[in-house]
Amino acid sequence: SVPFVNYVWNHSPYAKLLGGISEGTGFEFSYTRLNYDDVQYENIALNGLYFLRPNERLQPYFLLGVLFPWARLDDASTDGVVFGDGKLRGGLGLQVGVGLSWFVSTAIALDVRAQYVFQEFTEAEGVLGIEGDIDDGIFGDSLSVSAGLTFSIPLRNQ
Repeated sequence: SVPFVNYVWNHSPYAKLLGGISEGTGFEFSYTRLNYDDVQYENIALNGLYFLRPNERLQPYFLLGVLFPWARLDDASTDGVVFGDGKLRGGLGLQVGVGLSWFVSTAIALDVRAQYVFQEFTEAEGVLGIEGDIDDGIFGDSLSVSAGLTFSIPLRNQ
């Protein structure tokens, strides 16, 4: 077995995506969830896409977008006596990336991409439900590679 695939599978990545494409540009609206040990991370993102070879079967593209992340951290908060879950909210992030879509038919494409995400959390909630602002924010970045299938529904005759 491949350790990386087994690792990702056991950490329950999940994403739903809806978007559109027309004349070499496109957009994506997505929801992502990732469970990683004691952290459940989620975000909603809006990405713009610019295709370098529109209307070709092989289409490289650039991606630029914003995301709104939040997270739950198991047993990461205490009032000095009781431990409980902490939550991070008020997040804002920026993502940039490159990708390649191979349209095997007019309705189905294989998609592979690499993207870099930089994000900040500005609010937290602790074990007692007390919320507050994080003075200097909590920053995080990540680099990811993903592959998937794209299903297209034509909205007009081409």
